[in-house]
Amino acid sequence: MADSGFIDAGSTTHFSFEFDDTLDAPAAKTLANALVATCERDYDAIASWFDGLMPGGVPFKVQIGPKSEEHGGSNDQISNITIDYGATADFSLAREVLVAELIEIFMPAQNKGWQAGQSHGEGLSQAAGFAIYPEQATGLDGVKVWLGARDISGIIRPNFVDNTDDSDKNKFSYGCALLFIYYLHSQLGFSMRAIVQAADKTLEGVYTNLTQDHDGFSSFSALLLARFPLSAASGLQGSENPFPLSSATVLSAKQFLARHPRGEQTLRQVIASRNIGDFRALLNSDRPVSRVV
Repeated sequence: MADSGFIDAGSTTHFSFEFDDTLDAPAAKTLANALVATCERDYDAIASWFDGLMPGGVPFKVQIGPKSEEHGGSNDQISNITIDYGATADFSLAREVLVAELIEIFMPAQNKGWQAGQSHGEGLSQAAGFAIYPEQATGLDGVKVWLGARDISGIIRPNFVDNTDDSDKNKFSYGCALLFIYYLHSQLGFSMRAIVQAADKTLEGVYTNLTQDHDGFSSFSALLLARFPLSAASGLQGSENPFPLSSATVLSAKQFLARHPRGEQTLRQVIASRNIGDFRALLNSDRPVSRVV
């Protein structure tokens, strides 16, 4: 049953939808139908990244509200989600917001380090939305801001890999976080599931859990500096993913396996291992010793 001031708009296994009764009813119902059509598919994708975890707040109540000038959506980290773009006809945008809010409910249920309301959690939230709806990445500009501007203290490209900002409102911090998650996924080749499972209180911790290496910010920032000099505009649109970027290094499976023997496993078995990831991620997981310059 809908809350007072809202109208029921359908339900699925994991969601119930309702819209504010001040909205244009036919348009709001059409939007709700669009969300109903894809929400379970998107839920399954996110749940798979968390190894089938089901948060305790199921079914989630999704309220479609009037357009907000402050945010596109919100959640209580338990079971309630709002989508605050009014009765928008941009179904992709509303779906992306639902994904971003949904994963923030999975984070505390996992309870391994990702925190909604902090920079690395906001980075993961946006990365999730853009992984499923990449066309929406240009609508936010955290990546572009971090690449091309100074923070309030005058520092260019501040390090929010080693440091986690206790805020999800700072474009410098969540822009850096999002870009580093892009780097882990699209440059180093780790799956979204692997990244989510490598949870930690900092993105440096996530990097170490994935690679058994340290100082991820140095290689990340050096690669970006070569492609996006400080003196020039990045040319990126919003928070689009710039990776993978070309590198002068050639990765060597022979050198990697000499340094990291896998017992009786064949190379084929190592590559196919779901715990290690694909071949590209395997090699990149220890770049200093696996590369030939």
